[in-house]
Amino acid sequence: MKLTKAEKIWLAAVIIIYACYNLPFVPPYGHARATLIHALITLVPLWIAVYVGLVRVCRIYRLRDPQEAGSDTSTAAQTPSDEEDTSC
Repeated sequence: MKLTKAEKIWLAAVIIIYACYNLPFVPPYGHARATLIHALITLVPLWIAVYVGLVRVCRIYRLRDPQEAGSDTSTAAQTPSDEEDTSC
C-alpha cells in the first residue's frame, strides 16, 4: 500500500507535535500555569492534527456500502452452514 501525500503530511505533523509533547521536564513539575501553557502549545494542536488528518484521509478512502458490495458474501460468512456436525 502506497501512502498518499496527505497521509505523509498527517504522519509527520503528528510525530513532530507528539515529540514536542513528550519533552522531559517541560512543563516544570508543580507549576499549574506552565502545565496549561504546555497543553495549549502541544496537546491541543496534537488533537487538532489527529482529527483533521483523520477526516482528510477518510475522504480519500471511503468505506464501502454493504448493500453495494453484495449481500451474498457477507451473509455466508456470518452464518454457519447446516452441514456442520454438532454432535458430541
